Amino acid sequence: MRRKKYPLEVLLGLRVGRVKEATVELASAIREREVATELRQELETLRARAAAEATIVRDAEREALARGELRVADLQRGGAWERLVQNEQRTLEQKVEGAALVEQGAANHEARARDALAGRKADADVVDKDRSRYLERVRKRIVAIEEESASEAWRKR
Repeated sequence: MRRKKYPLEVLLGLRVGRVKEATVELASAIREREVATELRQELETLRARAAAEATIVRDAEREALARGELRVADLQRGGAWERLVQNEQRTLEQKVEGAALVEQGAANHEARARDALAGRKADADVVDKDRSRYLERVRKRIVAIEEESASEAWRKR
């Protein structure tokens, strides 16, 4: 007897293909988020390093001022340097905030990709479970036909 083919085999193949596509999309989204996280962390490190270096210079300036080693011109240059450092700190802060926003967007994209993958897996599982039930019904029918033909052959003897 020729084995029956599952009528929704094409649909199952399509849904499995969609699961693979969603898996690739999720992997891409994860990598995108990881890159965004690394960039934000690097910028935070750079900002912290710049703040620490500025603190070291400020402390050295205060000590020199306390010892009376600075002149008026030195104090003026110190004021200009302080404004420059504050501008650099604001710029670094804005970059960190921008990187955090990019990271959040990437995390949201990753979450949507996870949800899409879960939905596509669920769709594929529905068809796969139906296929299993269908094949089990076919197997039971075949066994019943074989048993019936065996009992008829036994009766004829």
